[in-house]
Amino acid sequence: MKVIFRSTWRGLRQVGNVALCVATFFLWSAIAAGAGWVLVHLPEVWYAHLEDQTSTRFAVAAVTSYGIVAGLIFLAFSSGALQMLADAYTGIRAIARARRSQRAVSTGQRQRLAM
Repeated sequence: MKVIFRSTWRGLRQVGNVALCVATFFLWSAIAAGAGWVLVHLPEVWYAHLEDQTSTRFAVAAVTSYGIVAGLIFLAFSSGALQMLADAYTGIRAIARARRSQRAVSTGQRQRLAM
């Protein structure tokens, strides 16, 4: 009974870890996509601020800082999303390896019992 409980718990833990990695990947990808959207629309904001002649220096500084922050967020969350995807892939490979080894043990036990 103890062996069944441990193996079940280990399997649920691995599946939960993979599910968490995949969910985190989608979350980080969404944040990176939002930052990318801001970067794509930054030239429009730049031109809108430059047309207002009253505060050109402030507009240039503000839009530049928005661009730098959005770029850093995009890079950080894009690389984080790729890391989460790699973690999920590693988890899936660990589950597959554990299942293969479990099947090999089961086959070996059946062959011993058949003799």
